Amino acid sequence: MGERIKTLLLLLLFSWGSGTLLSLFTFFGFPVSMLFSIGAIVLGVLFFRKFHKLGLRIAFVALALFFYFMGVLTMAVAEYARQQQDGAGASALLILQNII
Repeated sequence: MGERIKTLLLLLLFSWGSGTLLSLFTFFGFPVSMLFSIGAIVLGVLFFRKFHKLGLRIAFVALALFFYFMGVLTMAVAEYARQQQDGAGASALLILQNII
């Protein structure tokens, strides 16, 4: 049972890291974005070396994509709210700041 929990936690950690790095890749310019891209590739290679089961690899890719979309959505909402000076945009920014 302990090994399954460890595997699940490593799966979540690696996929969260890759998804976050990929979402940061979309919001930064050339020199910095390449570092995020290389970081995501390195995490993917490390995960694929450690886990050889097809199901875990599929779960890694699916969760990384999920975390990527959640990161992009969060950053897009935060950017939109930051650009708004009054009304709903300012309140959305306050909500995001309280969450983070």
